[in-house]
Amino acid sequence: MANSNFVVHNGLTVGPLTISATTGDITTTGNLNITGGVGVSQIARGDSSVAVTDTGSNSTVLITVDGTAQANVTPSGMNVAGTLTIAGAVAATQADATALAIALGG
Repeated sequence: MANSNFVVHNGLTVGPLTISATTGDITTTGNLNITGGVGVSQIARGDSSVAVTDTGSNSTVLITVDGTAQANVTPSGMNVAGTLTIAGAVAATQADATALAIALGG
């Protein structure tokens, strides 16, 4: 981080917040509150992630768990690769309920 008034060569630590000058990583044990737009398209940890691709007309949200794509959400709907468990009630219109019964083999 540098400008004519302030230069940090080795990083910066303020309370629980650390900014690494070598990697650019920001680490904190506190909460991050962001008031502006964020250009993040993926949240990942190990081999699990949530990735967002926004093309303007054919966007997707892909959820990967333990290296396996488990859910893919598009403007057309949502595909689930694993077992889908619904813990609460399902509210649907008659047309939705008919389509759901057909999809489930009912």
